[in-house]
Amino acid sequence: MIRSVRSRSHTFALFCLFPVVALSTAAAAADDGDRLTTFPVDNRPEGITSGPGSTLLASQILSGKVLSIDALSGETKEIVGEQLDANNARQAWGLWHYNNAIFVGGGGLPFGGGTPQVYVYNASDGSPLATCDPLSTNTEFGSFMNDVTVIGSTAYATDSFNNKLMVFDADEAINNGKCVVSEITLPDVFIPNNADDWGPNGLVEYFDGLLVVDEVGGSVYHIGNLDSGDDAPVYQEVIPAGGAVYGDGLNVLDEKLYITRNIADTIDVYQLSITTSGLGDSRITANFLGNITSPDYHTPATSALYDGYIYSANSYFATLGNISAPANNTVVGVKNMYDEYDKPDKMSSNAPTSSIPQPLSAASASPSSSPKSSSNSPVATPASPGPPTSAASFTPLGAWKFSGVAATATFILACWNGV
Repeated sequence: MIRSVRSRSHTFALFCLFPVVALSTAAAAADDGDRLTTFPVDNRPEGITSGPGSTLLASQILSGKVLSIDALSGETKEIVGEQLDANNARQAWGLWHYNNAIFVGGGGLPFGGGTPQVYVYNASDGSPLATCDPLSTNTEFGSFMNDVTVIGSTAYATDSFNNKLMVFDADEAINNGKCVVSEITLPDVFIPNNADDWGPNGLVEYFDGLLVVDEVGGSVYHIGNLDSGDDAPVYQEVIPAGGAVYGDGLNVLDEKLYITRNIADTIDVYQLSITTSGLGDSRITANFLGNITSPDYHTPATSALYDGYIYSANSYFATLGNISAPANNTVVGVKNMYDEYDKPDKMSSNAPTSSIPQPLSAASASPSSSPKSSSNSPVATPASPGPPTSAASFTPLGAWKFSGVAATATFILACWNGV
């Protein structure tokens, strides 16, 4: 999950510690209606995913930390501590929770100076369980291990500068610390053309495989037939080039695809459907429903869905550029207008904007300069390609702040002005 406009600074200064937030019981009152919830989670969160129960897990890029946030109470605590040492920078980008373990993409040299590896930590005490290296890397631009997911007991990770999916046995890594690694080749559209051409990013389970987004190219592909043993994967373009530019995190819940588009400051929502021919061939289609937007989005990188809300990690890549720059970064929770929830345990991790479908033009799909600039200077945020005029908006009615040990959580009640 890499965003745009980020500098390749190798400075690993940490500006604050993960806060522990203790909210008063009055916070529960803000849970009754539509709300916009902001949790401080330390500088530069990037990945967010669902943990056990009502918890969300958020990564902190430069320190390699992983923070646990209770979506209902707002309480936060550190699960994985600082991972910096004299010889290695174990960063934290995309992440996934499985079998009481946390799988974390470690980034790489193309941006931020991390190491292209996937780390596995114990979700109870944060202790390291395994360090996994991809089978192949990009020798020209360097590799960047970005997003991670687990399907069944198999872990998949994207390398944003290599058209290969890293594949390994998740349970073997957890139980024995061993990484039995293979790889899946992605379509040629995922091959990077230069050091700013971010390719494979977010990925999420769907149907008989997974969906993968090409961040700069803006396409989404389904990689199917993954459970068929030795048979080759089946590739299908679900969203054409230009349709998901700046696509970072992906989520699927109730046949809806959510694409968190970082620099666009929006989440695109698509209705997914599957049709099967008389020959048994399956075709996946994605119909655009609309955008989810918020004035509190600041380059949302990835998202997690819980209890009718979409929680997104604000990374400020567009406005601050250099990832070592300090910022009061947040996880923002916005009411999900596209799903109705009956149970508080309906969750889907990792994560997308909408209205009348308006495909991007070829010019919009292929910007002359990559949004992920290697410049250390902040770059102006480009206009979002085609935000709908009917996107939902908020009218704040009031705000309450609860002081914690080292930070503040803000709850804002909001009403909808239309969809």
